[in-house]
Amino acid sequence: MKHVDPMSETKGREAWGYIVLDRLLTDDMVNLMLQMEVRVPVYINALAEKAEKTVEEAAKLVDLLVHIGALEYHTDDDGVDWVMLNIFATGMFRQDWRGCRGVGELAA
Repeated sequence: MKHVDPMSETKGREAWGYIVLDRLLTDDMVNLMLQMEVRVPVYINALAEKAEKTVEEAAKLVDLLVHIGALEYHTDDDGVDWVMLNIFATGMFRQDWRGCRGVGELAA
């Protein structure tokens, strides 16, 4: 793989954001997130119904998505779990990439 410039404005399959997400997300994960609205809390059981999955299947996908930073996980006052999609990108995109160690080594 050639060096990926995070400041590139390349669109589509050659964009660095797509390349990263393509390696992190499965089709099931993407389909689940496509059932969500941006910045709108949704309970896992409602998300499972929208995605035509069991609650257990949806919960497993949500757990994976939370761990890679694509979804935010919360619990309401009654102890019921809900999630939110802030942006369709992993949590790593919120960091300042220039301050990360090893970025300069990618070009080598």
